[in-house]
Amino acid sequence: KGNNSIGYILENVTTAVNLASPIQLNDTSATGQFGVVAKGTGAGLTVSGISVSGNKNIGVSNETTGTVTNTGTLTVADSNDTNNSSIGIYSNGGKIVSTGAAIVGKNSLGIYGKGTAVTSGAMTIADNGVGIQLDNTSTSQGSARVNGSLTVGGNGAVGLQVANANTTVNGDINIANGDSKGIFSEGTGDIETKGNVTVGTNSVGIYKNGNGEIKTALGLTGKILTVGANGYGIFSKGAKVTNNMNVTVGTDAIGAYVDGNNLTSTGNISVGGKGVGLLVKGAGKSLTSKGDITVGTNKAVGLYADR
Repeated sequence: KGNNSIGYILENVTTAVNLASPIQLNDTSATGQFGVVAKGTGAGLTVSGISVSGNKNIGVSNETTGTVTNTGTLTVADSNDTNNSSIGIYSNGGKIVSTGAAIVGKNSLGIYGKGTAVTSGAMTIADNGVGIQLDNTSTSQGSARVNGSLTVGGNGAVGLQVANANTTVNGDINIANGDSKGIFSEGTGDIETKGNVTVGTNSVGIYKNGNGEIKTALGLTGKILTVGANGYGIFSKGAKVTNNMNVTVGTDAIGAYVDGNNLTSTGNISVGGKGVGLLVKGAGKSLTSKGDITVGTNKAVGLYADR
């Protein structure tokens, strides 16, 4: 407990470390706390759960190439604002594998990786929080994966925020209202989702700015992309999109928007008033839709190609 307190410092450790008890930073008034700090040489660290409260506190901070493994639940409570975010696990260079569920509070960050790979169990993120942030300079450094559902709160929350990494979500994605995003990806890297995707008002299911391909529900049947009013199901600037979900679009919303690449969709499309089902921009780019299209009233559009 207390400001700037540290539970463990592991420096130049040559044998893997297994901490049997959970890491608990429960002093809500403290700042600058670390549960575990690993630096220098590292042979790997395993913990059995992480709980972080307060502001600017970090459960595990790793600056070695060793893997950080969390076998329990990862919980990061609310922070006052994004300038005071607490972090569950931070690693620069070493892989992060968190097999349990992750619960991330308001303005907080669950897992932050740099130049590495991140895997998590099911994640729930509160308003303005971030589940996983992964900053890579190349896709060869690692990928981001959620083995379970991804539930994202409102008011600017982000499920996965990645740069130059392949991204996979194996469960359903649910995004609340208010400029939130399920997946936010920049640079090079593919995105693959395997469950249903539900997008709230003014939010975005999948946002991609850069090279790669977005693939949804490939090889699966009956998956649905539902987009609330003024939202985007998929927004791509530069990446190819291959969609196998049925798409239901609300008022003034867009199911899939692709600028600068091709869009192929095999699912059925249903569009509400003033909405657009599938939209492609760019000279010589193709829009292919193989499912049934149902278009509502009041200037609704099923397919829109702007060349």
